[in-house]
Parts: sequence; structure tokens; C-alpha cells
Amino acid sequence: MNLTEQILNYLQAYGPSSAALLAGHLQCPESALEHDLQTLLEQGLLRQQTLLYHPCPWPLWDLSAAAARTRRAGRRVRGSSLQLDHHLGLQYLHLQARRQGARQWCSGRLCRLWIDAQTPPWRKIPDALYTSAEGQRWAVELELVGKARWRYQEAWNAYAELLHGQQIDGVLYITPQALYARLQRIFAGIEHIDLYGRCLALPTFLRQRFCVQTLESWSQNSA
Repeated sequence: MNLTEQILNYLQAYGPSSAALLAGHLQCPESALEHDLQTLLEQGLLRQQTLLYHPCPWPLWDLSAAAARTRRAGRRVRGSSLQLDHHLGLQYLHLQARRQGARQWCSGRLCRLWIDAQTPPWRKIPDALYTSAEGQRWAVELELVGKARWRYQEAWNAYAELLHGQQIDGVLYITPQALYARLQRIFAGIEHIDLYGRCLALPTFLRQRFCVQTLESWSQNSA
């Protein structure tokens, strides 16, 4: 498959991306992408996304509206700075996971399509599913902004069912260093789970399946 088609396939699957992230995922120098990106832009297959209120120092590339329709690429990422940060953050984690030797990474539209096909249906859709080099399947949640405690409680209830059913091996929350201590405090305060309608004390072995890691340590582990 030539580089042009690889670019289109990646953007179809994962949405807007920077040239640097594209180069990392496609395992080629960023300079090698420049000609193909510009050609696809001139052909009307790509567009450059303007970030009016975002501190991002580089433009984002995405399928044009016409190309997205033709390739049935689904809903494109739009909106706030936080949404774009989260979207690009998942691509960064995906790249780092590959460097760690991950067997599989599934996020965004691909993740939703896979989960929609599962029986019984999942009550919680993670940001990504990550199969480690050791074969463990982790639900990944990228937390850039802290949520209310009750929202984490609901997520843990849903994930407890998936852990009980052996559909996943653990849940990995990845967060900036500034949010790490707060997340740890919230999680330490979760003492019960609602498993299939029964309120149960959270056992230690199940608590250990919920892990928190900083973005910084994730990067170091994959260096």
C-alpha cells in the first residue's frame, strides 16, 4: 500500500492528526509526508483544520467532507480545545503503546464499532482498548479534566461487570501529573460497587484492577 493510501486510511480510522503523529504511526520521516499531504489537499481529499482558540503550534490534517462521505468515515472531530486535546492525546497514547510492543490498540470509531458487536452489550465504552505485549486487555481512559466522584462510581460499576465477565483484564486511567493525586483520592474513596444490581463491598483484588498512570510515566515506559 502506497503512502498516500496509508494517510487516507489512518485519517479515516482515527480522525484529524498532525504531520508528526502521522509520521510516527506510518513509520516514515515527517519530510516524506509533505508532498503527499499537499497533493491530497490539492486533489480535494484532505483539508487543514484551523484551530482558532487552541495553542497547538501545528496544523491538523483531516479528510475533506467529500472524502469522508465517499469513504464512509463517520462523524469527524470538531469542537473545543479540550475535545481536540483528548482526540490527539489518544493518538499519542496509541503511538506510545506501539513502542511498548502492544499487540492491539483500538480507539475512536473502531472501538465503538467493535463494542457495538459484543454480546451482551457493554454499559461503558472506554476511550480505547489496549492489548499489552503480555496479552492483557485494558480499557483505557484518558482523563485530562477531573470529573465528579459519582461519574467515576458509575464507570467502576460498569467496568466491574466487564471484569467479572473476563471481557477485560483491567482499567487504566492515564492523566496529567497535575490531576494524578486528585484522581487517586477519589478512587480511594470508592468502597462499594453495584454489580448486577447488588451493592457489594469493593474487594481488594478488584480494586487492584483499576490503575492510574501519568502521561509522563507512560511516555518514559515507552521510550
